[in-house]
Amino acid sequence: MTWDQISDAPDILMEFLEYHSTVRGHSDKTVMAYYTDLKILFRFLKQRRRLVDASDPLKRSTLRMWIWTSLRKHGSK
Repeated sequence: MTWDQISDAPDILMEFLEYHSTVRGHSDKTVMAYYTDLKILFRFLKQRRRLVDASDPLKRSTLRMWIWTSLRKHGSK
């Protein structure tokens, strides 16, 4: 995956990725891994949204569940 392939990502996500690339000095592979993980997170939240009222704020428990699920699926490194 290259920067050109993710150019359709929301501005805030692109800013986050560019920050990690330029300011933090992370490699392109690391930045693309962040992109992939966040894409999976957003998909997870979108699927779960039907279980939560749209007016409810994002809860830590939802993020923790995603992190735990992701680590179990992909293994921690």
